[in-house]
Amino acid sequence: MAQSDPTHQPVTDEQYDVMRRRISAHFDEMRQLMDEAIQADLEAMEQEDDDAETE
Repeated sequence: MAQSDPTHQPVTDEQYDVMRRRISAHFDEMRQLMDEAIQADLEAMEQEDDDAETE
């Protein structure tokens, strides 16, 4: 398929490594944000449970 596409340009090893690092950094950042959101939800749920027990 790539051979029949006149716009196809091979990716160099350096370009591949740069893109791989960018993707990895992006996923690390998203994972951190999700962890923070999950932790906040868990804390909110625990607070709701504590509030329900004191009523």
